[in-house]
Amino acid sequence: MRTRANKYNYQSGDVIGNLVFLNREPYMESESSRHPMAKFKCVCGKEIVTRIDNVKMKRVSSCGCKSGELRSKSLTKYESTELLSNGVRTIPYISEKESLRFWSKVAITAHPNLCWIWQATGERYGNFSVGKSQYKSNRIAYFLHYKEDPKELSVMHSCDNPKCCNPAHLSLGTHLENMQDMASKGRAKKNSLTH
Repeated sequence: MRTRANKYNYQSGDVIGNLVFLNREPYMESESSRHPMAKFKCVCGKEIVTRIDNVKMKRVSSCGCKSGELRSKSLTKYESTELLSNGVRTIPYISEKESLRFWSKVAITAHPNLCWIWQATGERYGNFSVGKSQYKSNRIAYFLHYKEDPKELSVMHSCDNPKCCNPAHLSLGTHLENMQDMASKGRAKKNSLTH
């Protein structure tokens, strides 16, 4: 059985996370116990003295230089997105958990030719939030199924149902192709001068 005196048996040069063990320091006395201390060198070059058990238990992982980096990562859980020329944002990486959350909002049918209707928010098209950004549900469905961000292209529906998320009904096209498809199916808005 290891005793308290030797259970943190680090050698000079041992790497623990972002810290390198340099040498042991005098014990820190507290009311209830004595804590073994050591000097460590952080990856940034700064030396610190801290309790060895705090490093071992990962309560201390740097001199503090990494805390800002970790804080910024926690505040921006999702990678930054780019606003494209057509006003649409690129779609960030979507985790398996987010993917499951998305598909839970879609009424998926057993028959592959039927529409898979978006059941959650959105009036004409469904809306799905990733981080602080909103995306049309058909764009996310296309992205998740085909592993390709539509970017500047429109996600067109062969079924003409804006809330449909069935990947078999979705295809990519330019804005002009989307308008031509809409006109050929008689869905273009009529000119107000005809009334």
